[in-house]
Amino acid sequence: MNLQNGVVVHSIVADSGPRHKFGEGSLALRNSLKLQHRQGVDLVWIVYPGTRKSPAWPVSAKTIEEEGARLFSQFGGLDAVNRAFGTNVRAQNA
Repeated sequence: MNLQNGVVVHSIVADSGPRHKFGEGSLALRNSLKLQHRQGVDLVWIVYPGTRKSPAWPVSAKTIEEEGARLFSQFGGLDAVNRAFGTNVRAQNA
């Protein structure tokens, strides 16, 4: 989620690197979050424990969006993010 513009994008974690490091996002993710080149930005990553898929691939964009929207809603959605970070962000569509 981009805290500067309220854009929420659902994606998957498909990183197999070291446990203490979170990987990078794709160019498509950057574009979906409506990030400008070299823009300083506040991003929130919400990872939902216990949601690993098996088999892991392939996962359609539709499935990612539907599952992400369901899990974000269960999490408490934008209200939960605003409470946690002391923000007053309003959602926008990606």
